[in-house]
Amino acid sequence: MTILGHPNSPWEKISGQNKPGTPVWLWLPGWGFSGHIFRDLFDALDGEHWIADYRSVDSEFVDMAQHLLTTAPVAESRIWVGWSLGGALAMRAVTRNTESPPSSAQDRVITLATGDRFIRPDSLQEGSLQRDSVQEAAPTEGTPLQGMPKADFSAFREALIQSPNAGIKRFTGLCAKGADDPRNLMRDLSSTLYAADDSAIQTLNWLEYTALTANQSEHTLNTQAVDALHIYGTHDALNPIKMTPALCSPGKSHCFFLETAGRQHLLDTLQSVAANIASASIKPGGIDAKS
Repeated sequence: MTILGHPNSPWEKISGQNKPGTPVWLWLPGWGFSGHIFRDLFDALDGEHWIADYRSVDSEFVDMAQHLLTTAPVAESRIWVGWSLGGALAMRAVTRNTESPPSSAQDRVITLATGDRFIRPDSLQEGSLQRDSVQEAAPTEGTPLQGMPKADFSAFREALIQSPNAGIKRFTGLCAKGADDPRNLMRDLSSTLYAADDSAIQTLNWLEYTALTANQSEHTLNTQAVDALHIYGTHDALNPIKMTPALCSPGKSHCFFLETAGRQHLLDTLQSVAANIASASIKPGGIDAKS
C-alpha cells in the first residue's frame, strides 16, 4: 500500500494531549482535501487531535479503511469525524471486523454529508432524476436524497482525467452549491485542496463504495451497533443518501460545517458528545447529542 502523505501511517498528530476524560479526535477529510479543512473545529475542542491523509495510488477503499483502523492512535475513547468520503472510511473502519484483534477503544463516529452510498443504486438509475438535477436542483426538506447518478459520476471521472485542475475546481463548486455565500466558501475550500495527481483518480474510485449500513456478504461487519450520528446540510447538491440517526444542520451545502451557522451547530454537537464522554453518560445504541 502506497500512502502519499505519510509512508508508515495515514495519521498525523496536530494538537492536544490524551488526558483522562477527553477523547482522541480522528479527523478524516473529504475526497481531494487536507484534514486542515477542520482547523476551526479542532482548535476549539479539548483533547488530542489527529488528521488523516489517506491519499494512495494503489490501495482499495476497504483496505484503506482497515489501515486507518489498525494505525489509529490507541485511546480509551475516540471520536471519528469524517466528511463525505472521510465519513464513509470512518464508518467502514469502525464497523469492519477483521482477523486482527479488536481495539479496546470505545469508538464513536460523526459523519458529515456522508451518504450510505455515494452512487445512486442501480435500481434507481433509470427514469429517476434528470442529469442536471444533481448539479442544479436544490433539494428541499422532505425530498428524498438519492445519491449521484452513475452517468454523472462517470462523466466527472472522465473530465478529471482529461483536465484535473478544471475537474477539481468544478467539484469545489458542487461542494459549495446551496450555501448563502458559495464564492467565499469555494475560496475556503481551495485553501485546503491537494494538488490533482494520480491519487485523485484512485481515491475518486472509492466513492463507488457499497452501502455502509447493509450487512452484505462481501463484508463481515461488527456485530455491535456503531455509535454514530450523521449530519446533513439542507441543500446539498451531491444528494447524499441519508443514514440514521440523522441530524439536520442549519448549514446548507455539502460542506455545511464551513458555513457560519453550520460550523457553530457542529461545534455545539461535538462539545456535547465530548461532555457526555467525560460524564460517562453516553446512552447505549446511539450518541446523545444536541439537535
